[in-house]
Amino acid sequence: MDNDELNRQLNKLGDAIAQYRKLKKITQEKLAEHAGLSLDMIGGYERKAYKNPSFASVIKVLGAVGVRLKHVPAENVSLQHIDTE
Repeated sequence: MDNDELNRQLNKLGDAIAQYRKLKKITQEKLAEHAGLSLDMIGGYERKAYKNPSFASVIKVLGAVGVRLKHVPAENVSLQHIDTE
């Protein structure tokens, strides 16, 4: 994956986090609490300020809003592989 594609995926991630958080009607502060992360980190994801998020942090955030990654090989993971079931 080249840098442009990575940036596009990270932008989609930030948008997805904000969208699911708003659907759940929770604040960034509550999401941070549920995910066990800092408020600055949640805000950073939503503002697309983090260009190298850890996979573990992303999974915590997605799990806190009820989104899970589908089982796919790691090299093929992208935002099209999220599942809200």
